[in-house]
Amino acid sequence: MIVKAELKDMEDVYRLVCELERTQLDRASFEEIYKEELSSDDYVILVEEENDEIRALMEMRCLRQLHHAGKVAEIMCLYVCEEYRNFRIGHRLFHTAVQFAREAGCVQIELNSSTWRTDAHRFYEREGMRKDHYNFTMDLR
Repeated sequence: MIVKAELKDMEDVYRLVCELERTQLDRASFEEIYKEELSSDDYVILVEEENDEIRALMEMRCLRQLHHAGKVAEIMCLYVCEEYRNFRIGHRLFHTAVQFAREAGCVQIELNSSTWRTDAHRFYEREGMRKDHYNFTMDLR
């Protein structure tokens, strides 16, 4: 079942985001941001759970952007635990996010994906997205 994340889900969401990023994120900063996003109308965090086990998550923000003259949804992360892939959980989570974006009045949905995540790229293209931008980054730490 796909539902909006709640405060009680923070530990599982933290674990999944760390798995996605392949690192241990700063816990205090994560908790602060998680609570901010849960209380903001500009963000939605969805989780897929079965039998009280969170198996996947999606984090999205919807903000008005000048260069689109409208609201744009950005999927900031979408992750399915490795052992639950190929059960169409990602498909259901993605299309639930699309529905949330439409209901929020977004004119577009977009995301960035690291160049090495080729399986994810194939997934997004199968779901109807197209590669038409470059994403440039600079580490400021």
